[in-house]
Amino acid sequence: MEIKEIIIVATTITITLATVCHTIFSGITISKLSKQNNLLLEESYNKLASFLREKWWNAGFNKIVAKLKNCS
Repeated sequence: MEIKEIIIVATTITITLATVCHTIFSGITISKLSKQNNLLLEESYNKLASFLREKWWNAGFNKIVAKLKNCS
């Protein structure tokens, strides 16, 4: 092999390895971000659900108390 061919092969191998590493690490980063986003969404959903449950429960309870007061 000539020096030129060796350089071309070495460059090709280097670019291939860099591409593979970049793809792997990008995937890991995206995966971590997706997990973090899912946790944040889940936390937000739980807070909203808790808030709505509390408000609806209190509203329903207050209506029942008001009806009971009207009956007596």
